Amino acid sequence: MIYPENFESKIGFDRIRAMLSERCLSPMGHDSVEAIKFIADKVAVETELSKTSEFQQILGFEDPFPSENYLDLSATLGKLRVEGTFPEVSEVFDIKRSLETIKAIIAFFKSRKENSYPVLRSLCLNVKVYPYVLDSIDRILDRHGKIKDNASPRLRDIRSDLQSKSSSVTKRLNAILKQAQAEGIVDSDANVSVRNGRGVIPVSVFDKRKIKGIENDRLGFNSAELG
Repeated sequence: MIYPENFESKIGFDRIRAMLSERCLSPMGHDSVEAIKFIADKVAVETELSKTSEFQQILGFEDPFPSENYLDLSATLGKLRVEGTFPEVSEVFDIKRSLETIKAIIAFFKSRKENSYPVLRSLCLNVKVYPYVLDSIDRILDRHGKIKDNASPRLRDIRSDLQSKSSSVTKRLNAILKQAQAEGIVDSDANVSVRNGRGVIPVSVFDKRKIKGIENDRLGFNSAELG
């Protein structure tokens, strides 16, 4: 127990804690800073000072240390522990990015001389990255975190069918638009647009009865049923 209770503020550590918290890259970093307590053990103090000294050397003399995608996966990992639950696509992408960062950190220390940064290196000794996890995610998601068309044969067929139908609908709408323009019902510079997921063509209120369709608002018709 530290005496007095306001010991941290008396020595100015509360300000140091705030400065550290501002520079954290992740929620876990903030939690670690908040958990920092006074240490009276000489060996523990020396270890923490060595970590700081080694990282100062890295920041000052090494190539950039991996500093992206320090993500909090605790909620996602908790979900995965429950049988029958599945992560969202965005959560899988976060797992991928986190694993890539961990892999990059391990590679960073492995690429340095064995006697370089011994204290920080020791933190990575028991960290394992399972390549098959990353490989499995890479087969499903692209580099933007979107599901690939070839993630499964069924998905590939579905997306191919949707693309074919979308192309057919677009051609039909453009044909209707050109016909309406040729008949003077629609302005020559008009274009097909999408409102609420429906293709629409702007038609003057005075000409709305000259073309079949569902009125979308006072300036347009649902073009999906035109013609």
